[in-house]
Amino acid sequence: MNRRKPTAFVRCHWDGCKDTAHFEYDNQRDYSSGKKRRDEYFCSVHRDYNRTLRPDNPRVILELTVVEHNGNKYWADNGHLRSGFIFGEGFVASADLFPVGATIRITAEVTETIWQKDKGGEGLLGEPEIDRKQEAEYEAGDAKYDAMVNRGLE
Repeated sequence: MNRRKPTAFVRCHWDGCKDTAHFEYDNQRDYSSGKKRRDEYFCSVHRDYNRTLRPDNPRVILELTVVEHNGNKYWADNGHLRSGFIFGEGFVASADLFPVGATIRITAEVTETIWQKDKGGEGLLGEPEIDRKQEAEYEAGDAKYDAMVNRGLE
């Protein structure tokens, strides 16, 4: 009979976040060695919160510089090596195509937002909240106009 693989469900450690992750391990030794990773888990939004687009942070800029390490070129971000090939929506960049020291700047920016009230708070996107009083006035005006037009046609 096969043994079940050790698993762990972990909640994001950011206060108030309910995001969870599922970790599965091949054996008990891997499960034990993964404890530190589980204890420091943050979801993709909170892992690097300053690089997350949100209403109070509508612009994110990432600057990467080409560095050489062990004969290969990589992108570096504040001294941390990344891959030599990066991509995202609308761009692809290979460090091999640039000289060492070249810097690229990738910018993501929210240019327009439509706000609406959402369950007592503010939410993004969707139709703006309708002013019911104003809507009633428009409907009353339409009814008066229709009555006037209909009287003129008789």
